[in-house]
Amino acid sequence: MRSMSGSRRPRQSPIFLWTTSTAWKSSTTCPATGGGGGPCNLAITKKEVHDKEVRITIRNNGSSDVTISGINLTWPQATNGNLRQIKLDGDVIYKSPEIGGGTATITTAQLVSDLNKRKIKKGQADVLKFVFAKNASTTLANYTGTVFFGTGCTLTILP
Repeated sequence: MRSMSGSRRPRQSPIFLWTTSTAWKSSTTCPATGGGGGPCNLAITKKEVHDKEVRITIRNNGSSDVTISGINLTWPQATNGNLRQIKLDGDVIYKSPEIGGGTATITTAQLVSDLNKRKIKKGQADVLKFVFAKNASTTLANYTGTVFFGTGCTLTILP
């Protein structure tokens, strides 16, 4: 490889980083209907699997708070077992009954009624945690997921 001046540059080797945790980062966004900065401007900043949990960090870059109104999720049932809980940071937003079969469609009626527990404040990030009966698969391609934040605001969280 030659530089603009014609002198030879040393070849660069790729750098690989290994980690003991399984974590992924992405920049999936849910833009506001009327342009950037509106009430529905969400981004996935991190995805990770830790033991029995699949964790998705959601950042609210919008101009107002958003509240989770529903969740659709599929997972590898044979590996993960039943879905036991869904948490937003430390708050349990779905608890029972446990859901089997690898598919869940959770509506507002099934979520905790306290809106503050389902809220992501503007300018903040919260971790959405799916808690399973067994250790969760670390292969994100085995999951699909969508979170609904009221009318017109849908965020794809998995894969």
